Amino acid sequence: MGGVYRALLDGARQADRGFWLITAAFFLALAAMFGMLFHQVAYLQDLGFPPQGVAAAAGAVGLASLPARFLLPALSDLLSPWWLAAAILAALAASALLLPGAGAWWRVYAYVGVFGAAFGAVLPMRAAIMARRFGGPRYGRLMGLQQLFLALATAAGPFLGGLVRDAAGSYTPAWLAASALCLAAVPLLLYASPTRRR
Repeated sequence: MGGVYRALLDGARQADRGFWLITAAFFLALAAMFGMLFHQVAYLQDLGFPPQGVAAAAGAVGLASLPARFLLPALSDLLSPWWLAAAILAALAASALLLPGAGAWWRVYAYVGVFGAAFGAVLPMRAAIMARRFGGPRYGRLMGLQQLFLALATAAGPFLGGLVRDAAGSYTPAWLAASALCLAAVPLLLYASPTRRR
């Protein structure tokens, strides 16, 4: 165990501003994304959609994530991974705006398609960006250090989403906040790009 902690401390010593910007960007995005993922069934039922259809829509999110999980990261060999990841985070933000006020199934399945695709690509794109920015012997240590913070994000998102729902009596403010968090992550990520002029 001591070796694990020493490796994390070594990773912290090797972290630079770019690392912390990337970590902050994915922290915000994962808090928003896992908040939506955890509460989407309850929100759809709050909006008046029947349980059977809601269950099908929730399952379809997983299906929609599969092609994006493999195809979008592969595009990072052809396109800038920074701009591709930024577009994925923007798509997450857009997906969060599809459910508030939704009263028709087309809005639900638009959300399923956009959120599912972005959800599938976020973590593979994180790995691609970290490999480009911190390839070599630092990669494993920095990924491990970063995962400590991202684990907190995946727990905080659902917790805070539930608090907002209880306080507001609706999931709508939580979904709007999730969209804002994803949008805030975009400039942080782009600012960390190694091609940006320092």
